[in-house]
Amino acid sequence: MPPPTDDARTLDVRPIPPREKHPTIFRTFDELEPGEHFILINDHNPRPLKYEFQGERAGQFE
Repeated sequence: MPPPTDDARTLDVRPIPPREKHPTIFRTFDELEPGEHFILINDHNPRPLKYEFQGERAGQFE
């Protein structure tokens, strides 16, 4: 992951209800311009999210 910068967008999903976390993460991702990134603060295992990204946004992220 790129190091944090002053212009980095940070998304903290810990206070978000579980059913809204992944849609919020995907919405934030979809708002990014090519080359932009965001920092995700999460309180659960990221593997299911990674698999969801691989299935729905294959080739669009690193």
